Amino acid sequence: MKFYLFSYSFFVLVFSSGCLAGWRSNNAPSYTQIQSSPESIEIFWEKNLPLIDVYLNSKGPYRFLLDTGAETSVISPECAQEVGLDIVVRKMVIGGVASSVGGGYPTVTVENIKVGGALFEDVPAVISKTSEGMNGILGFPVFSKLIMTLDGPNKKLLLSHGELDSAVTSSTIFDTKPGNLKYESPEIFGTLADIRSLFLIDSGFDGFLFIPKSFIRRMELDFKLDPSKKVIVQTRTSKYEVEMGTLGSKIKLGSIELKNYPVMVSRWGRLILGSEFLKRCVATFDQKNGRVQIMVKS
Repeated sequence: MKFYLFSYSFFVLVFSSGCLAGWRSNNAPSYTQIQSSPESIEIFWEKNLPLIDVYLNSKGPYRFLLDTGAETSVISPECAQEVGLDIVVRKMVIGGVASSVGGGYPTVTVENIKVGGALFEDVPAVISKTSEGMNGILGFPVFSKLIMTLDGPNKKLLLSHGELDSAVTSSTIFDTKPGNLKYESPEIFGTLADIRSLFLIDSGFDGFLFIPKSFIRRMELDFKLDPSKKVIVQTRTSKYEVEMGTLGSKIKLGSIELKNYPVMVSRWGRLILGSEFLKRCVATFDQKNGRVQIMVKS
């Protein structure tokens, strides 16, 4: 999930994966149906982010970010007003701190969301400003009852029934790290500089890799700074310096090896593989069984 609840600059999109926890144990739809399996939906890559067209209660289309790093969905106030959604203010947790702003945050439950031939009913969402060019965010739990494939090279979102076969062992299939919620953003284990590391797979982060600065020092990583690309990110409560450069240290995800790739670095956060990485991949997510398959296309 991006920092839409804090700041509306485009760059702040980068850093808030998992910052918003929903008001029920999971934010999955109550009912899911697809007309065909697989259902194929066009992805529009804009500013390195995957956007898709959705219909809310038969109105639209609206342009939404497809965000595997978001644990709930988000709808802009303008879009919510146009659709005529009923807003309820609820207590929520933002970044681990209970909200006290006006007693809570505005939320809705969308009666139905249509994405291509896929139908999702009773979808929870938060009302918040979004970045220019998008009307909202479809969070990871929306697709919890389906196999979701993000085919970056072919610009397609594929939705199907079934599962990633748990009996199959492959260097491209990963078990996700179990979390506290039923449906959480996908984290998988790999290695960074031969050290076992946990990576969040976040299609809502527009970069290739985000890494905390402390990792570079502690792991003695081969990082080459680009001084011309230093940025200050302003949130509601803090300022953060973000540096950019190239990391020569090797990442391994099963049989996948990555080296000399662009990175963003700050003093806080966690390891995130973003949409610039996913744009080169076919990534399949099986939330029911907690599995992810990643295949890099040359």
